Amino acid sequence: MSEEETTGKEAWSQEKGLSDDIAEQYKLQILEFISDKNAHMAYLMSRRKNGEEIMRPVGTFVTDWTVETLTQHVQPKTNHIMNDSNVGYLWVGKETRDNALWNPYVVWMHGLAEVITDQDRVDDFYERRKNKTGVGMIHHDDDTTLHYVIKTTPKYIRAEGWHGRNAIVIKDFS
Repeated sequence: MSEEETTGKEAWSQEKGLSDDIAEQYKLQILEFISDKNAHMAYLMSRRKNGEEIMRPVGTFVTDWTVETLTQHVQPKTNHIMNDSNVGYLWVGKETRDNALWNPYVVWMHGLAEVITDQDRVDDFYERRKNKTGVGMIHHDDDTTLHYVIKTTPKYIRAEGWHGRNAIVIKDFS
């Protein structure tokens, strides 16, 4: 094996996911990170009808790994998710972990989303959010705009920045 091939394998070894036992040690820290809106910027990826992916900044409200995002009936992401429930979230830390490089904590989540249109359930979301964060309904309540909640259940998470260059992969959210 050439030196270049050996170096490539060593680099890949650093990039592959950690064992389940080690990953489990970081699970709570990762959940706390994605739950803290002040620690990160969040982005939602959905797919257009033609399959093209689109990503946009969003706010997230996380409870026990379930991610909720507000939307409106007129937003394209609402229709995208109604057509294809596979979504992705990306949380990028606002702060660097190393003075020499900007290398924030990064979490990627793949999950299945549902668009909650029932206004009683949307009101329940506002109430839960108000109880947890002090922020209830902040959108203007008018007769023309319907507010919905995108509720996403995770299937897969890949987090980087907690254990050197090794990724943490989580597939069990119990």
